[in-house]
Amino acid sequence: MQRTQSFRSLMLCFGCIWSLSMNAADAATKVALQEDLSEISGLVLQFAAQKPSEQQLWSQSYEKLKQFVSSGTSVDAFQLAVTQSLRPFGFGPHALVQSSDDLYWQAKNQDSSVLSLGGRFRRIGRYWYAETLTPGSALAKAGLMRGDQLLTSNDQPFRPYQLAGLKHDIHRPATVVIQRDPTEPKRQLKIVPLNQSWHEKISTEISQSATIFEESGKKVAYLSLPSLDATYLAPTKAALIRLDQANPDFWLLDLRSGLSGRAAGFLSLFGLTSQQPAVASLNSKPIYILTNQGTIEGQEWLAWFLRKEKGAQLVGEPTAGHPFESRYMFLKSDRFALKLPIPDPPNNSGLVQGKPLQPDHIMKDTLVYSRGIDELRARTLVLMTGSKS
Repeated sequence: MQRTQSFRSLMLCFGCIWSLSMNAADAATKVALQEDLSEISGLVLQFAAQKPSEQQLWSQSYEKLKQFVSSGTSVDAFQLAVTQSLRPFGFGPHALVQSSDDLYWQAKNQDSSVLSLGGRFRRIGRYWYAETLTPGSALAKAGLMRGDQLLTSNDQPFRPYQLAGLKHDIHRPATVVIQRDPTEPKRQLKIVPLNQSWHEKISTEISQSATIFEESGKKVAYLSLPSLDATYLAPTKAALIRLDQANPDFWLLDLRSGLSGRAAGFLSLFGLTSQQPAVASLNSKPIYILTNQGTIEGQEWLAWFLRKEKGAQLVGEPTAGHPFESRYMFLKSDRFALKLPIPDPPNNSGLVQGKPLQPDHIMKDTLVYSRGIDELRARTLVLMTGSKS
């Protein structure tokens, strides 16, 4: 009996200590987030310096966010609330990123070893899924497929930035646990880095994506453009010329889930300036464009011009509504980075920051457990060619 009472007293004591430590942790988080919010507000007010109406509107949002933080919140909930509050001011879907996010790492280091491994990932809810894999890349050779859910990397909850440390060190492979289908056992894959830069990988992705699909006797020239940085003008032009040699009946450009970059040279490639396009069929054949919520910056910009000037039809999901380039500003705490848009000089393009492009044909870009199948692309091929398959 005495031992039982002593045990209960001990457990009660531990409970009190745990409660006090949690309260202290909550208080510390609250103070830290209040400091971050104050710094974010200062950056937003600078961004809207020439727009008094937006400054006033943000001041109202800021007061609501302060109350939200004061009531107690998690870091993830804070990130979501701030991001949503920034959308009406022309900020993109990833306006605020945590130091634990892959986007933060990429911005901080101006490089991406995740991309050098030959893949891009999309976060849906709590989990990350493989979205794009370059044939022959480290990720593809490991057996990763589009739609695979990534659970752990080296026994830690998976985050893309964890793969960044691999760089090109073939002696430091990563062990990744994936779920291909919830009805199947989990799989363990070993990722061994290859000695290629991420710029080389993106160039390879563009080149190897160039494919002629045949549907109902029609030829469709397909090309993925993950980035419109000037670095990729040459491989894009070479891919367009190679595809045109097959005399396609349609063009299908994949502008989903893009990376930063927006080079004016791409307008010339597609005949959107006074110059002729790289291939004449871009003037004479119907153009379709795949979009989703990751269609951003240069991709969104190109999609808008192709629809306006060449009657291209957009298929998929609304775009990010973030056609202008951005720069990351890292907060003093180093917990977050704020992605500030860089507006274009005044023009009559009609592009509006914060206003997504709406597809002509709305279809869901299915990814989760897709077992390597690109359903949106397959359905678009049927739409383009009038096939009944």
